Amino acid sequence: MDKVIKASLRGIKFRVLASEEMMNIFKDIFRKLNGPKGALQNINLRTTSSISTTYFMIIDSEKVVLQVDDPTDPSNTLAMTKIWDEKLARRIEEKFNEMWDEAKLVEV
Repeated sequence: MDKVIKASLRGIKFRVLASEEMMNIFKDIFRKLNGPKGALQNINLRTTSSISTTYFMIIDSEKVVLQVDDPTDPSNTLAMTKIWDEKLARRIEEKFNEMWDEAKLVEV
């Protein structure tokens, strides 16, 4: 989270969509970090009950990063896969935007 806050201070914008349980963990981490004023200005948080079980990131609307979990222990990440595919990134971003629009805003 420290790197996310530093990136936010440089003007990089983040939209984080998570379950309520995960969002509570994020909020606690942000509070404990107690970063500089404005550290969260570019980080928008929303929560939804219809969250995807697949962890992913979309970078610059052209790259997708997918987390591959260990099927025998889902709490263990086996790999992170980066895919350069604008069509895939757009499809995933469209779905993310639908979920984002329906999600509840979270204040930190």
